[in-house]
Amino acid sequence: MDPKPKWLQEAVVARVAIDHAYETVMAQGASCGWCARPIRLVGQTVTADAKTGEVVDLLSSAFLPGGELVKACGTRRATLCASCSARFQGDARRLILLGVAGDDDDTAGIASRPKIFATLTAPSFGPVHRHRPEGGPCHPGPPGPCPHGKARRCMRDHPDDDPRLGEALCSDCYDYASAVLFNATLSELWRRTMIYSIRNLARLAGCSEKTLRRVARVEYVKVVELQRRGVAHVHAVLRLDGVDGADPPPDLSAGLLIAALRRAAREVRVPLPAGHGEVRWGTQFDAAAVLPGIEAEARRAANYLAKYATKSAADSGALDHRVRSEDQIDRIDVSPQIRRMVATAWELGARPELAYLRLRRWAHALGVRGHFLTKSRRFSTTFGALRAIRQEYRKAQTKGVSNTSQSDDDREVVRVSDWELVAQGWRSEADALLVASRARSVADARREARLAAETGP
Repeated sequence: MDPKPKWLQEAVVARVAIDHAYETVMAQGASCGWCARPIRLVGQTVTADAKTGEVVDLLSSAFLPGGELVKACGTRRATLCASCSARFQGDARRLILLGVAGDDDDTAGIASRPKIFATLTAPSFGPVHRHRPEGGPCHPGPPGPCPHGKARRCMRDHPDDDPRLGEALCSDCYDYASAVLFNATLSELWRRTMIYSIRNLARLAGCSEKTLRRVARVEYVKVVELQRRGVAHVHAVLRLDGVDGADPPPDLSAGLLIAALRRAAREVRVPLPAGHGEVRWGTQFDAAAVLPGIEAEARRAANYLAKYATKSAADSGALDHRVRSEDQIDRIDVSPQIRRMVATAWELGARPELAYLRLRRWAHALGVRGHFLTKSRRFSTTFGALRAIRQEYRKAQTKGVSNTSQSDDDREVVRVSDWELVAQGWRSEADALLVASRARSVADARREARLAAETGP
């Protein structure tokens, strides 16, 4: 939505009284968490006794404000909906924190188990403009032009907000195809890295891999970060567990896990079809132990990973939707570097030998396939479980306010739903502006409360 002068916004909001009642918009906004583009439905869900057919509960849009059921869009992308993105980020933070520090009582002893925080990087596919935190020239490398007549060095000290950051010094020298293929095979590269890590861990512990798997396993959560040059990095927390959720053997330490992962990052390769070479990790590797029992360490790791879970491929949000045609690529409002990555993914997607990568489907993500946050099965809880807890909490809050009587927990019931999509988004610009204003107020209040809790009185 284009920014409008304050007086015009107030005039538009004033029309709410004409279009829809203020109370209706506020009720709908609160029910969907002040979502910017909610899904509006009409219909009903009937819960009946399986034996007698008696209706024990009824949820109908006819009894809801505005005659519609308004549900949050649930996107993780902050550029699409700040409210849903903040909720997703909170769930991601909680999911990670449960796997690093355990629950409130830590009955499973998660906090004391060996854990490491690791960053695995991509190779260099060509020099790009970069920001040096310590200051200094961007690329002081060899003088003279490249084969395409462009300078191979840059002596500027780029500030962190320089729009040229991430751009290739020479777009003709930069290996865009290899960069896209690295992004596209990242999940397979990580899978093999975990296999190699367990093998190396067994070797360092002086036992066979089969013996190690009988007594220990490696659980993880990882988040993919897209850099300004459009290439993915992986940030991950790895944890050593014993079998059946027990503590690992005392001779398995965080230092041993770091050594095993470091060796795996050097060794692992993913072969590509003929003519496309292979994919491997870059030379930069960073890992450190997460100190056991220190809550600040656990929260720092969870916050760091969670902040990347809601980012888009472009900060502007221009790549929040899939690319449908080649003509669309030229109209995308992104940097030349990112546009070239999208175009390369689209071009490679037409090659039969690379069809299994489905690059055209994932061109808007620069080749990265799937979810940006993934974890092993036993690392912690799931997003679905966290959503279910939140839904049960809301049901408990609204208990007693129902269209019919409450259902008996011991009763066997059958539930029939019949819902129809009306549209996505608010019914008018006035509604959208009003909800957006309220969403900002709620976000500011939560931010202040979180800051007060962290800093203390």
